[in-house]
Amino acid sequence: MIIPKMKRDSGKGFTLLELMIATTVFSVVLLLAMTGFFQIGRIFYKGVSITQTQDITNQVGLDIGASIEGAPKISALTSYKGMQYICIGKYRYTVDVTRRVDLGNTSAISSGQVGMLKDTMSSDNSCAPPCLPNPSVCASGELAWNKPIELLGDKMRVESFNVQPLASVSGDYYTINLVTSYGADDMVIYTNAADHSTAQCKTEKGREFCSVGRYNASINRGVGL
Repeated sequence: MIIPKMKRDSGKGFTLLELMIATTVFSVVLLLAMTGFFQIGRIFYKGVSITQTQDITNQVGLDIGASIEGAPKISALTSYKGMQYICIGKYRYTVDVTRRVDLGNTSAISSGQVGMLKDTMSSDNSCAPPCLPNPSVCASGELAWNKPIELLGDKMRVESFNVQPLASVSGDYYTINLVTSYGADDMVIYTNAADHSTAQCKTEKGREFCSVGRYNASINRGVGL
């Protein structure tokens, strides 16, 4: 019985060195592609956080402006037990410039942990300080929150807030100045340590993001009456 001879492949295969070089090149290309992908993702989410922070800040400013337009009476912004509050018509705004909002904490409002809270008074002329520091226990002269709504988004904080009459123009105008920030406290710095309206973000580190929102407007009081 004659066994046929096997034909030998005349083509040459890859050497081990060639395979190692190809694998290394592929790994480098893949690493560069992944790095670029993550960088694009970071830029995207940074843009989202900046846009959302400014959008929410604008919404809060517009809400206050709408209250001013329809308010027969506006109280002065008053500091009270570590917070600030102002009554604009039948709406009261309570602000804690030291606290970053945690929307995951369902008991935040009931425990007095708020960023900027809006609630409703019984009438346009009723204005009293909120019950602080414990919202469930009111001292004499205080008034409990009624239908409270947290106006800020998660991880946001009021850096600076002021509503005051604008005396430089004729008419009954009020100015609104609001500065907010988003992100961890150690990501925010101030060009003037005594003025938190100068808030700005540090250079980002790791996966943390930071953004600052600003709203300034002059509103004519009473036009909505």
